[in-house]
Amino acid sequence: MSVDQTGVSNRDDILIVDVSNGRVTETIANNNLYLVDAAWTPDSQRLAFGAFAIDLFRAAGRLYPTSRIEVYSFRDRRRAILMQVPADTSAHDLAFSPDGRVLAMGIGSQIYLYDGTSIQRITTGRNPLWFADGKTVLFSRGYDCSGFLCAGDALYTISLP
Repeated sequence: MSVDQTGVSNRDDILIVDVSNGRVTETIANNNLYLVDAAWTPDSQRLAFGAFAIDLFRAAGRLYPTSRIEVYSFRDRRRAILMQVPADTSAHDLAFSPDGRVLAMGIGSQIYLYDGTSIQRITTGRNPLWFADGKTVLFSRGYDCSGFLCAGDALYTISLP
């Protein structure tokens, strides 16, 4: 698998397409999901994606789609649910660290890190992006996040140990 591939989602399956020739190289069964965001590891061996399950459940008098983050391994052709996300929020803004070992995740208005063994909340914000040093995360905080982009966004960094 090379880096010149992209993932394309439709409501049926997640298709991995070789952009040099347009051929589908891998199909990941959709399992009734609606893809929200996706991120490749730098070595293109894993794909993390945030998704809403199409089935709904009721919480606090409202209907919500179930939301989760999954990781698909191209090496062993398996997928795993990394975490279920609270019903009143969504999994979005996924970014792997430069070495591919840590996944930064936006869940609602919080940013979490997953290092392969545990999930840790690091700050309030959205849109995490890693610096090349693998120790610093750039993120935004907005005042009105009712649309795709937050109005009044300001950028911040956080340095990790």
